[in-house]
This record gives sequence, structure tokens and C-alpha cells, in this order.
Amino acid sequence: MNDETTMRRKRAVDDELNFLETFNKSIIDSISDTLLVIDLSDFKIISTNQVALKQLNLQREEVVGRFCYEVTHHTSTPCKPPNDVCPIYELLKTGNSVSVEHTHFDKENNKIYVEVSAHPVRNHEGKTVLITHIAKDITERKLMQEKLLNSERLATVGGLALTLANDLRNPLQAIQSATYWLKNDYSRLQNSPIGIKMLQIINDSIKYSDNIVKALLDFASSKTPMIKKINVNTVVKKALGQVEIPKNVELITELGHIPQIEADKDMLKQVFLNLTENGIEAMENGGALRVSTRRIEGFVEVSFRDTGIGVPRENLDKLFNPLFTTKSKGMGLGLTICKKLIEAHEGSIEVESDEGKGTAFRVKLPIHQSEVNSRSTVNSNILVVEDGAGVFDSVRKIIEHRNEVPK
Repeated sequence: MNDETTMRRKRAVDDELNFLETFNKSIIDSISDTLLVIDLSDFKIISTNQVALKQLNLQREEVVGRFCYEVTHHTSTPCKPPNDVCPIYELLKTGNSVSVEHTHFDKENNKIYVEVSAHPVRNHEGKTVLITHIAKDITERKLMQEKLLNSERLATVGGLALTLANDLRNPLQAIQSATYWLKNDYSRLQNSPIGIKMLQIINDSIKYSDNIVKALLDFASSKTPMIKKINVNTVVKKALGQVEIPKNVELITELGHIPQIEADKDMLKQVFLNLTENGIEAMENGGALRVSTRRIEGFVEVSFRDTGIGVPRENLDKLFNPLFTTKSKGMGLGLTICKKLIEAHEGSIEVESDEGKGTAFRVKLPIHQSEVNSRSTVNSNILVVEDGAGVFDSVRKIIEHRNEVPK
């Protein structure tokens, strides 16, 4: 009797366990997003749902028992920046649920953009032993965003081509006119004030054209900073030394006691030159340009504050946009390039302005870089579209002077 009772109880327990197993499987398979249950001790998958198998185009036995990163990322090591942040590591840091964006791959190596959320499963002692890894497919949304970005890039390129054509045509026409006068009456104009003026026009126009080409190269190039220990105050002094300060502008420098940082001195000098020149140009009627440095926690801040005309509130958000400019001359790439160079250092550049009173740019640079690059790389292509052979040859000479050949 006791044996029969024991057997009945055992069967009841087995039935209950089978029901719970079936019930749990039904719940897991009813989830519309992919689900992986991961053992925290070794990052191996112990359970999954049908949605995950369908999305990855795998059989259950190809998933369960394998490392999560091996299945979803086709790698032999866990996820790590800069490609993907491991949500499990992040969860262990905070103890809370984490959400990140990842790129997964199916069996045929097709990309699947997903939004991953990781949640802890704790035992009776409150210790996290399992992780539920839920991935929402956002591929369609990401492709739409990429399509929109491509459209914006094309619009930018179109605007850039138009600006380039207009800006280069003016100095080239000036060169053409001056050359014409010199050619037709060279002997008379050779040593005359008119002849000297014509030569000056040619020289100034070439410099202006060269600045346009340089801005395009900087905008199009992909550069990795040549990281070295540098003194920012020294770079600031060199940049200021290269700028001609008008008599009606007072230059005030307040260089604080700051540590050396890891950065590319030439890139920073280019930024500091641009911000200094912008400040001076904003003060046509004179004023003061205050350049200061200081340390703020793990950063060094370089500030450029002028007492010029200021920037209208509606234009502040556009200042770093390519091709946006409020100047009568210029392509509107200077601040875009500054932002690009500072972000290459994992830093930031901010602006604040009070219309009629002045503008301040603040550059924040980390003292230490997370990754040190020992070599710089530049990849750039410039398409010159022009039906005039003379204009094309002029542009070719300018670019060849900078070791870039137009195609």
C-alpha cells in the first residue's frame, strides 16, 4: 500500500513537472522576440525559443550548449567595445537590467540589427545565476535610418559641389582676368602699380583656392590622431603665434596649470587656429578675445571667448553642420572639421552665445586616450566636375601641390 501510494505520488510529481515544462516552453515560444537563457558561469545557452531559431536559421541543437557570442556574433570571444558592448558584463557591473544595440548574424552571415535587453535570474539566495537575453529585431528601422542618412549625405555632397563650383569660380575668374591684362601689355605693366596689383590678385586668389581645397581635404579625410604626450598650453601659444591679431583686438591669455595629455598636436593646433580666427572675425569693430585653459576632472578644457556680434539663437544648433556659414566668404566647413578632429580625440566642443555680446567655444579633451594610435591614416577622394579645361588644370595644380591628384 505504501509502495502504491509512493508510486502514485511520484507519477503525480512527474506529471506536474512535465506540465510545468510544457507550460514554460509554451510561454517561451509565445514571446515575439528572440530569447536566449544563458548560464552565467560559462556564457553557454541552456534554452531558447522558436523565434530565435527562425531568426538565426538554426536548429535547437545548434544553439543550446554553445557560447552565446559564438551563436549570435560568430566570434570566439565575448563581445567588447568598440563593436558591441556585452550586456552581461554591463549587467554584472550594475546588477540591473541592461539594454544595448547589437548586430547579430544568421547562419548565412546576414546582418540582423537587434536591441538586446539582459535581465538577471536569481536563485533563492539572491545570487544571479542565469541571464535572459531578449533581442528585438530592429533591422527594418536601422535600414530606414541608413537610407535617410544616405539621402542626407547625397544632399550634403550636392550642396558641397555647388558651393565648390561657386567659390572656386570667383578666384579663378580673377586669375584669368589678371593674366589677360598682363599677357596683353606685359612690358608696360611689368613694373607699374597696376602690374603689381594684378600679380597680387593672382597670388591672393590662389591662396583662397588653396584654402578651399584644404578644407575639402580635411572634411573628406578619415584621420587617426598621432597620439603623443603633449602640453596643450604650448600648442595654444603656437596657434596664437600664427594669427595676426588686429590692433583693435585685445588678446587675453589665461593658461592654467594643466597636466600633459595624449593627443595629436597638429590636429589640435588646426582647431585652435580656426577658433581664434573665428573669434577675431566676429569682432570687426574691435573687442577682446580671451583664451584660457584649465583642468576639469579627467579633462583639459580650452576656451575661446570673444566680445563680438554673437550668434542668433536659431543658428546655434546649425554651427557645426557642413556648409552652414553666416560669412560672406567661406564654405561652412571650418567648425565641422573642428568637431570632427576633437571627437577623434574622444573629446567634445560646445558653444554658447549671447547675441550682441559675444560667443564662447569650449573644447574638452581627455587627459588619457582609451586607445592609442601610433600612425595616422588619411583616405580621401575628391571629384572635380568642370567642363572648362583651364579651370580643371588650375584645380589640378593646386591639389597636386598638396600631393593629391584629381581624377
